[in-house]
Order: sequence, then structure tokens, then C-alpha cells
Amino acid sequence: MSWNKILKIAECKVAFCAARDCAHNEKGQCTLEYISVGAKGECSKYKKDSEYTRGQQSFIDRATRTLNEEKEGRQCVGKIY
Repeated sequence: MSWNKILKIAECKVAFCAARDCAHNEKGQCTLEYISVGAKGECSKYKKDSEYTRGQQSFIDRATRTLNEEKEGRQCVGKIY
């Protein structure tokens, strides 16, 4: 077997990452230059981007959005358009 064939077999590219809560995931694309895959096929560089569960983070995001909308609404009161 030639080295070119061995290198072709060993080449690995991550085109789409399904780990939505990974700190290295950006729009489904892994931003790491190199990854290590464990024996079970999992990424050993996986790191949660938040200390909260997905449901908790969703609630926090909604509450933050609502608060910001309320602040914007209060700023508009009294302004003449």
C-alpha cells in the first residue's frame, strides 16, 4: 500500500456537526483545526458552551429578549415621531 493511499484513508474532515451545544460549533461547522475522535465515535474536544441545559438556556434567552423589548418600549414613551 502506498503512502498516498494511507494518507487518503486517514484523512478526516468534519463537514457538519450535530452537537448544537458544543462551544466549538458555529452554524453546524466545527471551528476546531484538529479533532480527536474517541473509541465510541464521539468528539473528545466536545465542550458545552453553557452551564445550563438547552431548555434552561432557551428560557433565559426568551426572558432576556422580553426584557430588552420592554426596555425599548419604555424608551419610546414620550418621544414624538
